[in-house]
Amino acid sequence: MKTLIKKTTSLIFTVVFISAVIYAQDWNTLFEQGRQAFDSGRFSEAAELFKRANALRPEVPEGHFNLGVSYYQLKQYGAAVVEFREAVRLKPDYQKAWVQLGNALDLNNDYLGALSAYETAKRLDPNDGIVYYEIGVAHAGQKKWAEAEAAYRKSITLKPDYPSSHYNLGLTLESLNRRDEAIPYFRTAVKLNPDLIYAHRRIGDFHVRNAQFAEAKAAYDECLKRNPGDSDCQLGMGNVYYEQKLYAQALPYYAEAARLDPKWALPRVYQGDTYRLLKNYPEAKSWYLQALKIEPKDEDANYWLGLLYVVEGDLVSARKHYNVLKTVNPEMAAKLLGFIEPEPNPQ
Repeated sequence: MKTLIKKTTSLIFTVVFISAVIYAQDWNTLFEQGRQAFDSGRFSEAAELFKRANALRPEVPEGHFNLGVSYYQLKQYGAAVVEFREAVRLKPDYQKAWVQLGNALDLNNDYLGALSAYETAKRLDPNDGIVYYEIGVAHAGQKKWAEAEAAYRKSITLKPDYPSSHYNLGLTLESLNRRDEAIPYFRTAVKLNPDLIYAHRRIGDFHVRNAQFAEAKAAYDECLKRNPGDSDCQLGMGNVYYEQKLYAQALPYYAEAARLDPKWALPRVYQGDTYRLLKNYPEAKSWYLQALKIEPKDEDANYWLGLLYVVEGDLVSARKHYNVLKTVNPEMAAKLLGFIEPEPNPQ
């Protein structure tokens, strides 16, 4: 599963008092109710309340900002852009609104517009490390890894205590095939925020790749202690045992990963592999078939299921998987065909 890079949404709730007392009470009441709804996660209600407040005082930039943040949380990025633009029109030096405008533009598929908004935010506050973090997120979204790396490094220089910058820099270095360089940033991320389970997961994955199983288990333990429902960490813990050939101990973790994510083929493939190595072929077939219901072109599931059918003498079924493999991995298809149609022994 891919880990999504999340943007930071800075929330600013500023109650602006108005000279006309009765009028102010109406506006302030709506604004405060909107804030409370937002803090309770009732974003649709918050948006409606801020909209009503803005109808009373459309010249207040904070009202448009907070309505924009509410739309942002509702993933209505186009509507959020409109409100953030109005906020910065009314208050051109509203630095946080420029940052949020960049975020909304980026998520509304306007990468260049987002960079322009971030540039304005940088000019207003050159020492804001969060702006550079958001620039890194925008670049990473376009797979511009070198630019993302530079932005995250600048963010860390300005705000070294921000865990997401360290984590995202680690992801970027992995994308640049510099995995050994990535691990210190993941470690710093979890030191700053032990609840950042994604970073624990990456540390665990790194140690599994390097056959450092005690360290990998410790990382996955930290992840699962904080969120037992994390399917990736369940899968990772299964890999710890699988790679040590402790197949029976791997099974419950793969099964749990599959249960937690019914649309994920990989743990089902791994469970099939594990049962196959335990020579429990009926169970192996069952798990491979489950994987293929989710991902019909999965190479490993097709190959091993085809081979199991060969062992059973069911060459018709084996050939069906060979035909799938021909389109996705000709090399594996040729290997399977060698079992379906073995060369005759020389006399």
